[in-house]
Amino acid sequence: METTFKFLVSVTLLVNICQASACVRNCRCDSRNNVYCIENSWTFVPYGIPVETRSLNMYRNNITNGPTTNANLERLINLKKLDMHQNDLKSFPIGLPNSLELIYFQKNDIKYIGRNSLHGLSNLNELHLDENNITNKGLSSVAFKDATRLMELVLTNNLLTAVPEGLPVSLRVLRLDNNLVQRVTISALQPLTRLIRLDLSGNSIMQKFVEPSAFLGLHRLRTLDISANRLTQIPKGLPDNLDELLLSKNSIEFVYSTSSENDSPTAHGSLSGLTMLTKLDLSSNKLKSVEYGAFDSQQRLRTCELQNNPWQCDCYLTYLKHWLSSTTTTLSNERNTRCSSPQAFSGVTLRNIDQEDLNCNIREPGAFRINDVTSSSAIISWSNSTETPDPDFVNKRVMSGKMSCSNCSFSDDLTNSVVTVLRGAASDWLSTYSIVNVVGNAGNMYKLDGLEPGTHYAICLLDSTQDPKLITTDQCLDLWVNESPTTSAPISRTDPKSNELPLWLIVLCCVLAVLLLLALIAVVICRRRSREKPVLGTGNMYTAPRLTNSRHNRQEYYFPDSYLPGFTQNSATQRSDRTYAEVGPGGNDAAVDAMREFDVTLMVKPNDATAPKRLHMTQDSLSSYSSRHDTISTNQTAADGSRGSPPPSYEPYDSIGHRSSESMTSRLRQDTDYVYDLLLQR
Repeated sequence: METTFKFLVSVTLLVNICQASACVRNCRCDSRNNVYCIENSWTFVPYGIPVETRSLNMYRNNITNGPTTNANLERLINLKKLDMHQNDLKSFPIGLPNSLELIYFQKNDIKYIGRNSLHGLSNLNELHLDENNITNKGLSSVAFKDATRLMELVLTNNLLTAVPEGLPVSLRVLRLDNNLVQRVTISALQPLTRLIRLDLSGNSIMQKFVEPSAFLGLHRLRTLDISANRLTQIPKGLPDNLDELLLSKNSIEFVYSTSSENDSPTAHGSLSGLTMLTKLDLSSNKLKSVEYGAFDSQQRLRTCELQNNPWQCDCYLTYLKHWLSSTTTTLSNERNTRCSSPQAFSGVTLRNIDQEDLNCNIREPGAFRINDVTSSSAIISWSNSTETPDPDFVNKRVMSGKMSCSNCSFSDDLTNSVVTVLRGAASDWLSTYSIVNVVGNAGNMYKLDGLEPGTHYAICLLDSTQDPKLITTDQCLDLWVNESPTTSAPISRTDPKSNELPLWLIVLCCVLAVLLLLALIAVVICRRRSREKPVLGTGNMYTAPRLTNSRHNRQEYYFPDSYLPGFTQNSATQRSDRTYAEVGPGGNDAAVDAMREFDVTLMVKPNDATAPKRLHMTQDSLSSYSSRHDTISTNQTAADGSRGSPPPSYEPYDSIGHRSSESMTSRLRQDTDYVYDLLLQR
């Protein structure tokens, strides 16, 4: 027996020596069929690795793709683990042994995984491809069709822009953190019904690119990490079996009590259905407030992280304050959970601030006004706070109803000592009331219609988180509705001067009235002057326009036909080209222009038998006319029907042709003056 035992020991030692001597040069092999070829600057997988090898470790080399590498790996039919991280692989090697269960290809330069890269790897459980350059285009949608037992896939630190499609349904862990993922679709996640952990942290996921209910099919999911993304809301449709929800380092502003009813890209989710949560991380977001009832379903929550958020410490944060004081949940990093606004509470920890100091402007007296009251409507307006604006989950509500008392008011500013000032709940002083939700916070005005004329109303402004039955009269105003559109009635007892016209309007009306009066006076004066202005040809001849005679350098009058002596305009009067001297006082036609006679006289030649007779007066006639000039009336009529003095005698023009030019010029001037004097008499 002793000899047999010694023989067996010798055989075993010999086998170990043979195996050790059969290991590849510069590599180390152990008795458990593990081969270590580490940091030897290999550029390919060497030949001669024992076929019995179960674990091949060739990390930190310079191995690249090639037929030698593929062939030497394919012959290792017993290989279970292949570790080739931190090499120079450009694509996933083809022809790997079907016996592989673990593959570590991280920190290479893999850019492509084709349809046959994982062919036959039906026993593969873990695949680590992190820190490569894999894109969605370089990853075939059928690359994992044979990896039916793959449970963990690590694609951290790659260049993926969306959750890959075609992943094996057998996955339990999927890590896509620190990629460029923006889109999460239902088609990519819906098949992964066995997934337990999903890590999407450190990407660029945006709210509008997350399809509603994309996570809803993950019925076995326990941990969901979407931290360090661009989410503005808690995703909608999260599976109700979640144990850990990690949403830190996003841009989430509010935690809602319920999810949105629509499925729009901006729809928000809530925590209401996540009854299994034990850890919630909302740190380092933009959280301002929490809606009433948002944490009511978190009965198993053990750890909650809310630090590093700009909390708005007003009345809407009362719920969170009360929940933190009554729950057994541990608030991690409590000293960094502080108020950011209003400025009076900036830096105060949420735990230390008193609940009764959390106030809102809308709940303070005088928070709103009533304007533009008619017989059936009124305008309610208020101002929004810029320091603590209302959260998105808060809506304004207007409560109105008829007052059950006659001489009563909610106001302290009494204009009538008989009026009774009311206190207590507003609903106690209303016979019936109705509530209208003012949707949205962008506007600060609401028109209340359907009011009855001549009725006393109570108007209250509250927010959607308040119980109407508990609203005090501090948030209300009373209102008398006008009797009719033409009757002025007091708008509110708190505003007794609301019906008075502004001073600027009164001054403007007075100025307009004065301007109108001045305009009327100017019109009357202009009309009177236009009536007094003489009409040309019918008035006094002295008002006729004066013309300048350039030849004699003197001013002359322009006389219409109606100023000529003996002229009477009627329908039978005919105009001719003859002069007044030719026509005479008894003619049937009218001369166009008396001055035409003088122009013709000057233009005729001496001794012309056809020349017209020239109007002249003798020296005796001229003297006689001059002595009577001032006594002749312009209305005097001769017995023979002529007007003024008798006309002068006529003589042929050639009888004066021998006269000198000076005497003729003097005679012409005398004749001209005579005609002018006749005209003046008329």
